[in-house]
Amino acid sequence: MGGATSTNSQSGEFEQITTDILNEFEKSRQKFPELFPKPLYVLEAVDHNRDGEWEQRLREAKEHHTGERLTIIPYNVEDSHWVGVILKFDVDGRIHEAEYIDPVVQSDLNSDELQNEFSKVFPEVPLQSRSFQQHDGEHEDASLLIKSLIQAIQEDGNQLVFRERCRILESRLKECFEELEFSSVNELEFGITQIKQDILRFKAEGKEKLVQKREITLLELEKLQSLVDEIKALKPAIVSDYSYEKLESQLKDSLEELELQNTEELGKRIMRIKQDILQFKAEAKENLVQKRETTLLKLETVQSLADQMKALEPVGEDLSERIEQIKEHNIQNRAKRKANVVQKLEKLQSLVDEMKPFENACKSHENYKKLESQLQECLEELEFCSVNELEFGITQIKQDILRFKAEGKEKLVQKREITLLELEKLQSLVDKMKALEPAIVSDYSYENLESQLKDSLEEHELQNIEELGKQIMKIKQDILTDNSS
Repeated sequence: MGGATSTNSQSGEFEQITTDILNEFEKSRQKFPELFPKPLYVLEAVDHNRDGEWEQRLREAKEHHTGERLTIIPYNVEDSHWVGVILKFDVDGRIHEAEYIDPVVQSDLNSDELQNEFSKVFPEVPLQSRSFQQHDGEHEDASLLIKSLIQAIQEDGNQLVFRERCRILESRLKECFEELEFSSVNELEFGITQIKQDILRFKAEGKEKLVQKREITLLELEKLQSLVDEIKALKPAIVSDYSYEKLESQLKDSLEELELQNTEELGKRIMRIKQDILQFKAEAKENLVQKRETTLLKLETVQSLADQMKALEPVGEDLSERIEQIKEHNIQNRAKRKANVVQKLEKLQSLVDEMKPFENACKSHENYKKLESQLQECLEELEFCSVNELEFGITQIKQDILRFKAEGKEKLVQKREITLLELEKLQSLVDKMKALEPAIVSDYSYENLESQLKDSLEEHELQNIEELGKQIMKIKQDILTDNSS
């Protein structure tokens, strides 16, 4: 680069562009704070004609600040116009992207020279051109460049907002898919279609309860579909400036440069380099550690590119290598759902089986009620409050008989024996009732079970237990057919 010195006027212009960029940035951040989340540093402008100034400014950008940030370096080209350089650093303070904006169509900027100097300080990333509005004339003021710089930062902020929103939605979608056992968007769409057909069929058959259940399920699935649609709407906004194809091309070039076939080899290389670093540190081979860390930085930058591509893959697009997995997953889900239905129907069948022992007892239920009524009348007539009191009375009378016999009071003995006979007849009535109680009195009375069975059959739209048995057999056959296919 040349060695001409700046005039006072030029020096003032250099200071002014730095101030103007910061002012415009603050104005925009006040209007849209969510689009400008990262701190911005604008370094002193670089004069193309001053040797070493470009490299010096790059080293300042690298060393004078830490953490996630944006750094802008205004660059004056041959005293003719301004170029703006944007450096993007991640939370660890490592650079992950670098761009320059040149607003002049036929510019005097030597991009190769700019790139070569840049690579001395930041070998891990390329300095790429970013296109914005351009003009033909030279000696234009810096306003167009400043506008383009702010617009570029704002677009990046939009990307961050869209990506974060998309990440949250995709996380929610994944949770819903796992809960409802869907493996893809295609399966969700098929499920919605299937439920709509079920609703039409159940309406035609007059099965209102099943219609209502299917409509509730449909509502849940359509909410999930709206979530998918929102993600699909966000994807083009994310891909707009950094398209999947562009990232794919960058990744391909980077892999070729590193002589790697694919991202699997990239991952293995990263692991091997990390192991080398640990080994060389243990051996105190600092030079080799530094070389490996530089290589690792390049590899992790390429890995970041691969991760961005993965994040931008269209929602629901089934990758070829996963087709067989998805098919298998779908078969398993269908089998699981049918097995659940069989389980429910078999529970219903067990209810039928549970009722059978009660059928005979139920026939004698009327007899039990008659005996209970007779017992109550007799207890009231003899002024007993309960069966326990009756049993106590019998014991008391037996004791009286023994005592009166010992005392030779025959008349009292006869009276007590007549009373005892009546009470023992009443006791036999109690004993008959007790014999019936185990069959009649239980936690699940016949009436209770009968009510449960009726409700369950209606819920499954079955007319009787014969239909229940046929339905169980049919679904079991379906499961065997699915498994064999």
